[in-house]
Amino acid sequence: MPVREALRQLEAQALVDFAPHKGAVVTDISAQDAADNYAIRAALEPAALRLSLPALSADDFARAEGLLAEMDTELDLPRLGDLNRRFHLTLYARAGRPRLIALVEQHLAAADRYLRFHFAALGREHMAQDEHTALLAACRAGDGDAAARILTTHIETAAANMQAFFARR
Repeated sequence: MPVREALRQLEAQALVDFAPHKGAVVTDISAQDAADNYAIRAALEPAALRLSLPALSADDFARAEGLLAEMDTELDLPRLGDLNRRFHLTLYARAGRPRLIALVEQHLAAADRYLRFHFAALGREHMAQDEHTALLAACRAGDGDAAARILTTHIETAAANMQAFFARR
């Protein structure tokens, strides 16, 4: 049972697929899959943020700020990816749309493997902490337009960096 549960967790993180007559297969890392993932995120996440923003509390902002501080010092790539995902989900948590948040969570989990891959190859200094900080500031100010714009740019920049990375390979 523990192996089956571990495989289900890997499947939920988009690291393993189940193929008929083959069983568990490690998913490919491809430029096309990354581009699709970032395009989906660019469509979903600003919508989730706009819905969530009016209901975010001081505690939510403090939690997001704490996650940013942890990201600044974290050296472990899997943990860094988890902190990044939790930061984003903290800002979307009050959207009141569970299915939307589930989709966002699914695509953030899939993006995590690309994030780790990218950091392993290029180093963690490619973490866009300045964009995260600007996003949090816009959210705190209640400026939905600026927050959505920063978030969209953040995702599109990550997508462009990932495409450039694949092009160099």
